[in-house]
Amino acid sequence: MAILPLLEEMIDGVVVFENDEFYIKKNNGQMILFELEAEGLKKVGLLWQLLMTDNLNEDSILIWNEPEAN
Repeated sequence: MAILPLLEEMIDGVVVFENDEFYIKKNNGQMILFELEAEGLKKVGLLWQLLMTDNLNEDSILIWNEPEAN
């Protein structure tokens, strides 16, 4: 998907799942625990993960609770 590189640029890395935890693996190799990341970056990371796992595609509807909070 063409949007994935843009999302990766926004979060400065990719989302990984290790040891039963989600992390954002930054481009410099640093692993940031998902719960410690800024809320807006977590949402972008979640969107990246949904797209990467094909849980969100062109036929999907995404309903985001309280989008104005971020």
